[in-house]
Amino acid sequence: LDELTEGIERLKNGALISVLSIVFGMAAFLLLLAVLPHMSFLNISLYSNITTMNRTIISIFERKLVGALPYIAVSGLMLILSAILAIASFVLFFMATGNLKKYSEKFGIGRIGLIIVLLSLLLVLVAVPSAFLTTGIKHLPSFPVLMLMTIALVFLSILLSAVGQILFSIMLIRLSEEKDVDEGFRIAGILLAVSAILIFIPFISIAGLVLDLVALILIYTSAKNSLNKLKSGIIVP
Repeated sequence: LDELTEGIERLKNGALISVLSIVFGMAAFLLLLAVLPHMSFLNISLYSNITTMNRTIISIFERKLVGALPYIAVSGLMLILSAILAIASFVLFFMATGNLKKYSEKFGIGRIGLIIVLLSLLLVLVAVPSAFLTTGIKHLPSFPVLMLMTIALVFLSILLSAVGQILFSIMLIRLSEEKDVDEGFRIAGILLAVSAILIFIPFISIAGLVLDLVALILIYTSAKNSLNKLKSGIIVP
């Protein structure tokens, strides 16, 4: 029972940190969108023919760009914070799957899922930079071929990530079947599985991100409710 409560506690903390990571990431993205018009002024200043453009207008563009730099810096800091929180939440989820696997082998599928997700991330981190670093080396495929290979590897990474997420969602569904564990884990698992599929459907893949956020909130609330029941010793028929 200690492994069960410890695993659920880490699921709760991981979900909370993951939600914060998404919030900071979305805030950074919206801030970048707000200053994007100012970024276009830089292109005008660099690539336009100054002799045919009023220098006063260029000066105004440059001042606006300088005024946008603090917002760009804040957005960058928020993205870094979002990445740090995402790593922390992944570690907590991974540790949670370890606790749950010790409690029952049927929860081991969740750890397998997270390992697959980690492999998918490593695949992208290795494949994409390698494609650009090797474009100038002789006796290697041409740039278009390398780009196609990179796209294929990225697609494979997305596919592996989706498979890993589905396996993790199965663990959550199985967790909801335990005595005194909140039923909300089942709903969270279903939402995560659906979002993993939606990412492959054009135009509605963004809905998958919304489902992920809702699922994380459900994991947090379900874990909190479950811990209250488990620690108080209330037996739910």
